[in-house]
Amino acid sequence: MPAETPLTLSLKDMAFILRSSKSTAYRMRRMIRQKAGRIPYELITLEEFCLHTRLSEQHVLARLKENK
Repeated sequence: MPAETPLTLSLKDMAFILRSSKSTAYRMRRMIRQKAGRIPYELITLEEFCLHTRLSEQHVLARLKENK
């Protein structure tokens, strides 16, 4: 059985979840990448986002469902 692919967040998703502008979400994404030691173009996972923002995964997923 193949391993599950982690859920990743786009910049637009991050801005919607945080109720912020795309530029604020961009800065946060850059901070998360630096903290995780990732290169600039790697995607941010749901888990990394939740660890950085201290939001629960259930809350984030609920906000994403509102957007769809």
